[in-house]
Amino acid sequence: MASLPHPAPDQAHGELTIGIQTSRGIPCTVGDVQRRSILDARRPALLIAVVAALAASGCAGSSASSSGGSGPTASPPPSSSGATTGTYVPAAGTDKSGAVFQSYTSPKLGYRLLYPGGWNVTTKDGIVRIAKLGNAIVIATRTSKNAPKVKPVRAALVTQQQKKAVLDIESRPKSTTLNGNPAIKMVFTKDKPATADAPEDTLRVYRYLVFHKGHIVILSLQTPTSRDNKQAYDLIASSLSWPGKTG
Repeated sequence: MASLPHPAPDQAHGELTIGIQTSRGIPCTVGDVQRRSILDARRPALLIAVVAALAASGCAGSSASSSGGSGPTASPPPSSSGATTGTYVPAAGTDKSGAVFQSYTSPKLGYRLLYPGGWNVTTKDGIVRIAKLGNAIVIATRTSKNAPKVKPVRAALVTQQQKKAVLDIESRPKSTTLNGNPAIKMVFTKDKPATADAPEDTLRVYRYLVFHKGHIVILSLQTPTSRDNKQAYDLIASSLSWPGKTG
C-alpha cells in the first residue's frame, strides 16, 4: 500500500493541504474540502469522493482564507437549490454550523488533528475518543526515547491475532511518515462485542504509531467493515501535525 500524502502549510492562506493537486498543479487545502462539499443526509458513508471531486473540479474558490492555528473555519454548505459538485457529505460528518471538518488540539502535547464536524469528543484517562454512528477516532499517547521499530510492532500484532484480539491483519506494519514525523502504519480487523444498543460487528482499524519529541501518538481510526471510510481516514491521518511550538 502506498504511503499517505503529507499535508503542509499553505503559506498564502495558512491552511493544511491534503496531498493532492489541481489540474494546474496547485495544492488543495482542507478549506477547499469544506467549500466544495455539500450536506446530504441520504448517503450512509462518512465522506464520499471528497478528494476525487476536488481534484476533478480544480479546487475552485480556493482564494478564500481560513483561520490559522485552530483549523478550518465553520462555513455553511451551499444551497441545495444550486449546482452541486457531485461531492456528498452526510449528516454524520457535518457540524450544525455546516463545518465539514473541525480540529482537535491536545492541550498537553500540542498536536492537532482534523475530524468530521459534529462527531462527539470525549477524554478519559488520557485517551481521546472522537466518535459517531459506529465510527471512531481513538488517540492514546505514551512516552518513548525512540521511534517505534517495525519488527517488534509486527510481532506484537501477530501475538494479538493469536490471542483473538485481532481477527485479520490486512496490511502488516510498515514504516511511513506523517508531516515529517516517523511513523508505522497498519490495518487490521477486530471484533466489536454486542451491546444493549448495537449488535456485534467487525471493525476495520487503520492504526498509526507516530513519534514526535519523546512521545508516541497511537492513532486508531475505526469503522465497521461494511463501510468504506479509507479515503476520509487517509485525509484525517494526514492532518496530524504539531503546528505550534511544543515541549
